[in-house]
Amino acid sequence: MRSDSGAAEQVPLHDGLSVADFERQVLAGLARLRVRPTIREEPFGVPMTTPFPEDTEHASYQADYVERFWRILLWVDDVLEKFAGRFVGKQSPVHLFWHSFDLALNRFSGRRVSLSAGVDPVTREAYSHEVISLNTLRM
Repeated sequence: MRSDSGAAEQVPLHDGLSVADFERQVLAGLARLRVRPTIREEPFGVPMTTPFPEDTEHASYQADYVERFWRILLWVDDVLEKFAGRFVGKQSPVHLFWHSFDLALNRFSGRRVSLSAGVDPVTREAYSHEVISLNTLRM
């Protein structure tokens, strides 16, 4: 974690580090950086329901597999960036939806769309134009 002033904190990952301990260390690091996020401390889009501060069951970390997954993400990101290079128009950066492991790239056609009256400003900006999503990886 790095603040805009350049101060940094880190949480070393290792086998045996539980979700609860990881979250506690991340939040403590952020507090030292004077960042106090408001987060929903529970899983989303997965079968388990244990709140993060209580999850001591999940504590495995296999560095070789994480490294391999990271390299795959880098390779796919490079491919999508090259693919995106010829497109003239509004598009998202390549992004990973962590809860479903979808790696995605969104392109916008330039044709405006109508949105519901109650849509928040972020959604209104993000989906102001017709969108097509390219999902490349689903695990």
